[in-house]
Amino acid sequence: MAFDASTYEMWVPWLNGGTLVVAPAGHLDAAAYEALIAEHGITALWLTAGLFRVMAEEVPEAFAGVREVWAGVMWLRRRRYAGSWTVARTSPS
Repeated sequence: MAFDASTYEMWVPWLNGGTLVVAPAGHLDAAAYEALIAEHGITALWLTAGLFRVMAEEVPEAFAGVREVWAGVMWLRRRRYAGSWTVARTSPS
């Protein structure tokens, strides 16, 4: 993990009273990430754009209790609309 990424991913949750959850080593499929999110009550995620796409397609219900999702270089805030979530804001390109 690069220094800048580890600084953000670890210190922001800690400095805001959160808990850092690290996924176990090895390959995890979308269902395993869904279980990890539910087991730990995760409310904010940092995902690669590819992993976000896979989870959104395969297990969109995994995001039910998640308030913020950061994917790739885009910042996404979960919004309820007709029982689903939508992207409310992205960072400028």
